[in-house]
Formats: sequence, C-alpha cells, structure tokens
Amino acid sequence: MDGLGLHMAALRCDMAGIRLTDPRTVDQRIARTCEVIELARDLGVGVVTASTGALTHPETGEPSAQAIDALRRIGEFADARGVSYAIRPTRDGGERLVSVLDALACPAISVCLDPAELAMNGTNPMSGIERFVERVSLMHVRDGTVGRADGAGHETPLGEGDVDMVGLLAVLSAADYTGPYILRTVDSQNPAADIEKARTVFGGWLPPG
Repeated sequence: MDGLGLHMAALRCDMAGIRLTDPRTVDQRIARTCEVIELARDLGVGVVTASTGALTHPETGEPSAQAIDALRRIGEFADARGVSYAIRPTRDGGERLVSVLDALACPAISVCLDPAELAMNGTNPMSGIERFVERVSLMHVRDGTVGRADGAGHETPLGEGDVDMVGLLAVLSAADYTGPYILRTVDSQNPAADIEKARTVFGGWLPPG
C-alpha cells in the first residue's frame, strides 16, 4: 500500500448478530472489538469504526445502560492504545447520539458519519449535527432515499438521493473537519465505475484547495 501511495484511514469492525445491547453477546463483542483495536495500533491505523445499532430506547430516547458500559470499556481500551473507536449510528438521530456521547464522556469514542445509512432508516442526518460535529472522525460519502414507516430507503448514486451532502459538508467545514471522506457503495452492480463517477460528483462539491 505504501508503494502505491495508499494508506488505511480506518479498520471496520462490524459484527452481525453480536450486539452491544444483548447481554448474551456483549462480552464477545467487546473482546473481538479490542482485538481489532490492537490490530489497528500495530498497523498504525488511528481509527476503528463499527455499526453499533440502536443505542437508545426506542420510546424514551434514554441511552442503553448496557451499551454505555460496553462502549466505556472499549473506549478505555482504545484510549490506552492511541486509537479512536468511531461509532457509526444507524438509527439514533443527533439528539440521541449526543446523549450517548455525553453519558460516555470518553475522548476515544468518536463518530463515523454515514448520512445515507441514517436517511435510509428514517433519520435526518442534519438533525443535531452541530452538537456532535466536532466528534466526527470519519465520514462515509454515499447517498440514499429517506426511509418511511412502511420500509427502509435504498442507496442511490451520489447526488441522486435525499441526503443534503452539500449542507453536511458546510457544517463539517465550519467545524474545521480534517478527517477522511470515504467514497463507498454497498448496492452497486458496477462499483469501480460508480465510485469513479461519485468521485467526480463529490469533487465538484468541495471548496477550492
């Protein structure tokens, strides 16, 4: 990778079926996450990111005590190794996410912003972003339609969905965001061509310099 002029911005640590809010699997989730954090430290990668699922109660919005305890343990482990653990919310909107971050009060826990994932699950990515934008360490650049009560939305080519990417970039720029932008597609039939097209579209949104 060095020879090609590439570097790893982050390691993904997604684990299907092993949730932070499930007492039957949480210890396994923590142990495996800590192994990935160790790997990131050894590789010189500063961020490990993972989809964490819902971290708050669906009705009250209160943070899950089980998830907070698990994230605090992960965060302390990551902090001791100089790695940031970036949670990637899928259902928790801005205010709920802020409540989780406030309950943790852990500098090693940051946010991986995937606006398409939030939109597809019916959450406005712009909601409350000013309150946690300084904790964003990584952003997935992709687009999608808004999910409704009768079903989730779907991924679209960049610029053809409902995500206000220009608005998000403006908020990040105002907060002096310096983290990476990761062009990503999940549902594409021709990912190489679609990523190249997305790169052109995204480049047109970035300010000069």
